[in-house]
Amino acid sequence: MRNVFTCFTFNIITRILMNKRAFIKDEHKYEKHKSSKKDFIDLMLELLDGVPKGEDMVKAAITELVSAGTETSATTLEWTFAEILHHAPHVLTKTQVELDTVVGCSRLVDKAVLPRLPYLQAIIKEAFQLHPPVPLLVPHMSI
Repeated sequence: MRNVFTCFTFNIITRILMNKRAFIKDEHKYEKHKSSKKDFIDLMLELLDGVPKGEDMVKAAITELVSAGTETSATTLEWTFAEILHHAPHVLTKTQVELDTVVGCSRLVDKAVLPRLPYLQAIIKEAFQLHPPVPLLVPHMSI
């Protein structure tokens, strides 16, 4: 599955870079764009312009950023289900009852319903305490 996701992401990034390159070749549009704010891809392309395999390096960096964000969430979800199934199957039953009562069987859970699902919220908080997605985050401050 990860291979399929990586290939899909890589193809999308390739298209984005091709569009950026075409945009840069159109000098009239690019001159107007140069004075405006640049995005991450613009900066990476400028930095690695003329570097052998520079575009491949940009593709790899962007693919890593995208896949790293989804990988942490997926891993936390896997650990949560593993913990529930292995240690406490009754938790799964109780969660299903809460979901059926509040949401019902014909709808999906959405953001508006979450405040009315305290048991599910407790499971999610417990999962993040037991298996944080990134255990050694760089120390930071709020501004």
